[in-house]
Amino acid sequence: MPFAGLQDPVREAQRLRDTRQFAAAVQLLDEHLRRNPDDAEAARMRAQTLYWLEDFAGARAAYAAALERHPANERIRVDYARMLAETGDRRRAKALLETTAGTRQGSADAVTLLGTILYWDGDLARAQRLFVDALRRDPAQADAARQLREIEILSASWVRVAPTVWHDDQPLDHAGAAFEAGWFATPLLSVSARVTPRRYSTDLARTFWNTELEASHFAPAARLDTRLSVGTIRRPQEQGGLDWTARASLGIRAASGFTVRGRFEREPYLNTVASLETSLMTKTAAAVVDWSHGAGWLGEAAVERQAFPDANVIRSAYAWVMAPLVGSGRRQLQVGYAIAAADADEDRFVLAHQQQSVLPSDPRFDLSGVYRPYYTPARILSHSLIASATLGSVSGPVLRTGGSYGFRAAEDATQFGVLGETIVASIGRRTFTPWTARASVEIPASRSVTLNLGGETGRTAYYHWTSATFVVVYRLVPHAPGNAQRR
Repeated sequence: MPFAGLQDPVREAQRLRDTRQFAAAVQLLDEHLRRNPDDAEAARMRAQTLYWLEDFAGARAAYAAALERHPANERIRVDYARMLAETGDRRRAKALLETTAGTRQGSADAVTLLGTILYWDGDLARAQRLFVDALRRDPAQADAARQLREIEILSASWVRVAPTVWHDDQPLDHAGAAFEAGWFATPLLSVSARVTPRRYSTDLARTFWNTELEASHFAPAARLDTRLSVGTIRRPQEQGGLDWTARASLGIRAASGFTVRGRFEREPYLNTVASLETSLMTKTAAAVVDWSHGAGWLGEAAVERQAFPDANVIRSAYAWVMAPLVGSGRRQLQVGYAIAAADADEDRFVLAHQQQSVLPSDPRFDLSGVYRPYYTPARILSHSLIASATLGSVSGPVLRTGGSYGFRAAEDATQFGVLGETIVASIGRRTFTPWTARASVEIPASRSVTLNLGGETGRTAYYHWTSATFVVVYRLVPHAPGNAQRR
């Protein structure tokens, strides 16, 4: 035996692990456990080392055997639960921890890990209570203190100001700002109010005012995520005056990182010059499936139906998935693929200038077209490469970038021609190259103030656009750090 005669095999295995000789450490621990099957620490180290070797099946079996042989060993239980949580089996991890975390014998580490899993699951209220309990058991528990502080920040009342400028080549330039204030009745229930004036700079400048009240709630036991908002849109009086808006969504957070969500919106359409001249309210219903895996994989798929007042309907669907290339805290790189399709029941592409002083047969006659009063896609199908990157530290600025490139995209395009003195429309398949690029930097200016400067640009089948936003968020964070002694 290569390790025969060692005075302390467990200490030697630890040294091998410290130098990343994991396979050798497992071999040494195997030999030691054959002679000393009741050594709980050696059994724990062996299971943990198999996990570090990414032998997940072997590690799970080793932890289960060790815990069966040493059911009262808290370190084995916590390490096993941590591995299960990190590999996506949070339900089994919670079951392991709940047997001891609520007892006096449960360690602060067990209570903290259970709180962490609940924190990941969005159950902030229970997580907060567990972190407080962990700090009572061990005031030096750094993870509990850090995450308790994060919950205090996340559930603090806030004020948000976000001025935005937008330019596109329709042309449809506008500038405005969102003013928002919010309050958490509990860590799981928030209420907010928002006012957004927006001024459009076309031939005739127009200002639109959006107001909105919103409530958002998460019910952990039912895994229900609910959001409801009602508001108003005030147009210039000559364009229709006051109308109402509404948004509602209901999501179910299922197992394995999936969330299924239904969404309904009644919103104004303000994406073309023509839509500024009259009241145009749309009703949109969508079904969305989100997926997030602990290893860094992300995905989403959705179908959507948008109905217009003239009985026209736009139907669309998309799906995308992203894989992690680099994943370490706030340093991440993900790449993936997206597919999208859209079509309208009826076309709203018309001559840009309906009344002209020359006949259609005259070379000076303008045959250019425009979507009026709203854009209608025609059998659009696009395939894109997508990417996202994050670079930053826990306490410093965080840079986020991302974008997409449509390597294959096509649509049915309407063109106008002249036959004699008659204007005729023809439809032909055309290709185009949609793309987007975005970047933002988030700066924690102080304990209570966060700044975010971002910009986006892109091209669709219809137009090119660029926008920039500066966001200031002030949170009314409690001055004293959360700790068990004050609660």
